[in-house]
Amino acid sequence: MAQFKSNGWEVYFHPQLFGRQYQELFERVSRLQEQLPEGAYKTHATVKLFAAITVAIETKITSDIMSG
Repeated sequence: MAQFKSNGWEVYFHPQLFGRQYQELFERVSRLQEQLPEGAYKTHATVKLFAAITVAIETKITSDIMSG
């Protein structure tokens, strides 16, 4: 099972479900970065989606998991 650490927490996710989708999204964003000018890249919906998911995983979920 795939994992990473953030804010002292180990976060696990199923590699063939979320992990594969996240990797595919990362690859799409990487291609967009190569193809688009900076302004268009920063405002592209796929890039914004990837950024929001990444912030949620790395910051929001792990910031204070016990406060909820």
